[in-house]
Amino acid sequence: MSRKSDKKKSAKSAARNLLTTTIDAMQVLNDRLAALEEQLAALSLKEGPAGPPGKTGSAGRKGDPGPAGPVGPVGPAGAAGAQGPAGPQGKPGPAGPAGPQGKAGPAGAEGAPGAKGIQGPAGAQGKPGPEGAPGKAGPAGPAGPAGAPGVKGAPGPAGPKGDSAPPA
Repeated sequence: MSRKSDKKKSAKSAARNLLTTTIDAMQVLNDRLAALEEQLAALSLKEGPAGPPGKTGSAGRKGDPGPAGPVGPVGPAGAAGAQGPAGPQGKPGPAGPAGPQGKAGPAGAEGAPGAKGIQGPAGAQGKPGPEGAPGKAGPAGPAGPAGAPGVKGAPGPAGPKGDSAPPA
């Protein structure tokens, strides 16, 4: 046999072996790598230049799925969704206790004066006050007219008799 026909037969049989024994893609790659390593080792022992590579064989049938792998770690949390609409108003709660008395506020501004009220009824007469001191005498008034002449009175008693007067 010639070297060319040996190579072809070897490559064909290796390709057939690869097609029939593949279980999954990784297995196919491993088998193909092993076959290529064998061919390289065989070619390196022989003398002479290496020939051109052969045609790639057709893909083999798909193998049965392997067993499930272990569960991986939990992934990061997803992005938060949009906020939903507000819910219905709840019932009011009970009133809380009264707070402490606050400080007195500042006095307000003085208000406007009110309207004048109506006149009230007159009050009862009060007690008279104490008598006042006599007033100062005023100036004398003008003299009044002379009065009517009085009634002539009775004659008075006679006086004592005196010495006679010397003859003149």
